[in-house]
Amino acid sequence: MKKKAWTALAVGMVVVVAMTGLVWAGPNGRPSEQDITRRVTIPAGFFIPYEDGLDWHNDGGYIRMDSSVGWFTAPVVFPCLPSVTVESLTLYAWDNNGAKDARLKLFRTRPDQGFEQEMGYIFTGGTTVDVGEFVDSGINFPVVWPSQGVYLWLEIDGPGINVYGAKIEYHRNI
Repeated sequence: MKKKAWTALAVGMVVVVAMTGLVWAGPNGRPSEQDITRRVTIPAGFFIPYEDGLDWHNDGGYIRMDSSVGWFTAPVVFPCLPSVTVESLTLYAWDNNGAKDARLKLFRTRPDQGFEQEMGYIFTGGTTVDVGEFVDSGINFPVVWPSQGVYLWLEIDGPGINVYGAKIEYHRNI
């Protein structure tokens, strides 16, 4: 009888330790205990003009300026409830205008305080033959809380530049 009680107690302790280990797994734990890198893609069709009167084209697959300079914004929604840490921002663009660029900025806002901070910035910086991938991995203020909103601000300096969209890599803070 005494042996069965000790066996039951030992099994119970193993179960408690195993469950506690899973709950308290830290950042150096096994991959199954950490959150994975996730991605959210913002296609060209999500961008809306910043002001009226721009000479632009957006067929959903890409956005371009037919003349002059144009500014656009797009919302970013992270499909999870906890806070997230943004790891990188990627711009997909074709730049056939050596004198002009496309610029993309990522902002986080605090609507309850009327406040915003620039998190990331990318520009095409030259010409590309095909669609280029431009990446910013040096994200400022990378943590985004549920009380904050995030959006993209896009500037296209002129014709000869097509923007296909953006990708944001992040992980949940669990």
